[in-house]
Amino acid sequence: MKQKSLRYRLLLYFTLIAIIPAFVTTSITFFHNQKDIQNSVINDNQQMLSQVMERISHKISQVDDFSNWICQNPGIQDLLILPSENVNSYTLAKAQTIRELRLQSSYRPISEYILSLFIVGNNGADIRDGPEASMVDINILHRSVDRFSVGYWSGIMENLTPLSDNQSVLMYCHPILDPLSHTIAGHVAILFSENLFLDEFKYFTQSPGKYALLKTDHGQILSLAGPKSQEQVIDILSDLMKQEASPDYFTLNVINSVNRLTIQGLVSTEPMRQQITTTTMSMILLVCISLAITLLLAYFLSIHFNRPIVQMTANVRYISNGQFLKVSAIEDQSELGELNRHIIQMSQDIVQLMEDQKKREKEKRYLEMRILQAQINPHFLYNTLNSIKLMASMQGAYNICSMVEKLGQMLRVNQQIREEWIMLEEELALLESYIYIQNIRFKGKIRYQAQMIDHNLGKLKILKFTLQPFVENSILHGLSPKQQGGSIQILCDMTKEYLRIRVLDDGIGITQNKLHEIQMALDHSDNTEEEGGIGIQNVFRRIKLRCGLQYGISINNRPEGGVCVTVLLPVTR
Repeated sequence: MKQKSLRYRLLLYFTLIAIIPAFVTTSITFFHNQKDIQNSVINDNQQMLSQVMERISHKISQVDDFSNWICQNPGIQDLLILPSENVNSYTLAKAQTIRELRLQSSYRPISEYILSLFIVGNNGADIRDGPEASMVDINILHRSVDRFSVGYWSGIMENLTPLSDNQSVLMYCHPILDPLSHTIAGHVAILFSENLFLDEFKYFTQSPGKYALLKTDHGQILSLAGPKSQEQVIDILSDLMKQEASPDYFTLNVINSVNRLTIQGLVSTEPMRQQITTTTMSMILLVCISLAITLLLAYFLSIHFNRPIVQMTANVRYISNGQFLKVSAIEDQSELGELNRHIIQMSQDIVQLMEDQKKREKEKRYLEMRILQAQINPHFLYNTLNSIKLMASMQGAYNICSMVEKLGQMLRVNQQIREEWIMLEEELALLESYIYIQNIRFKGKIRYQAQMIDHNLGKLKILKFTLQPFVENSILHGLSPKQQGGSIQILCDMTKEYLRIRVLDDGIGITQNKLHEIQMALDHSDNTEEEGGIGIQNVFRRIKLRCGLQYGISINNRPEGGVCVTVLLPVTR
């Protein structure tokens, strides 16, 4: 369950790491895109209206150029200053002027939009051109001209003739001055089709939801453009102009200060909302795809990270159950792989410790068995020794009596002290009794001395019968071959970590071959079963078993002759 929990947590963490930045980034991008789309739509439409204004200004310039040519034409000026009775008379100059006028109006770019062209004078002159000029009543024309007080454009107005298909027209009127008196001698009036300016809005209004209004600074409306009829366009523009702000439209303004014209554009927000919706859906789709890929990667990453942890958990479970051979390695060079290698090493160390413990237990049982084999019934032994002592005393063999008494003391101490560890001073007392017995045998040739650098060392504890085998070997193999005997010296000192006891003799020493054999026997003492009593090898094994591998014994020849046995024991109080 923990493995699944860890895996699920990893999957959750990876997912959150992916979702939270994605959500924040998407939100920020959404709001930025919304602003960018709105600004882009506004800027594009504003640019389109600016281009429309440039083309309209160009047409107005063409109209002004044509009007100026008419107003400054000498032939036309001469016709307007003729006396009233001569105005309608035919003259060659008049015919030439009319022909030149019609020629000018025919090749100019704005000629396709001219419905009627009138040059009327205060002297009654009436010169006309255009497809509908002949259908206009002169009185209606004069009334229309008289209404011009400011500006040259009338705005959208009803056509002066009801016989035309063009119900609404644009009227342009410009005064013609007398070159001598600089007074108004007449007017040039031009009726244009609505398409003069409306054609320029076609590109702008071809998309639904776009409307445009062209007006002068005096408020005359020169053009109404939109996808619906003119009346509907007027209603929509009127309603929207009355509102300060509308959520369905946004307003654009382009002003031409030279021609004193203004274009007001209305653009529906519906296409912009559709574009935002499309962009949003695209972003959501992209985020969903990214999240799906992220979840898939997170799933595989969680498996990848969890697999070594699962294996390590299984290894720990095997170790806890004692199944050390089932521990397996993982192919991972990261910290997890290193941790698993330490787990495997720990398993191997535990196995080794268990093997060592088995060996120690086996050795302990072996030593206990040998000790039991060496034990003799104390009651029977004491009675026997008392009998020998009594017989020796009756026969006057006092040395034998003393020797039996010392031997009895040794056996009594051995039986009374059940602990494996005894104080150093007790061990030395047993050793003194043993040397006394041996001295009787060797007729006092063995000299013995025990020294401690500190009297408190006698209270430290050592393993019982640790020194006796070494003293026995010194007597039997070192001192007995010498006729004069020799000395045995016990030196005891201590460091922070060790209690050092040296057994020194001045015997014949040990040959190098024999010393090597002894050392080899000590090194392989774990597998050696010694016949007889508790010898050197048993002492060595007891020290290793009870004290640790860092403690033990060493045997060396002394430079001045004899042997030095060094025993290292822990400081135990």
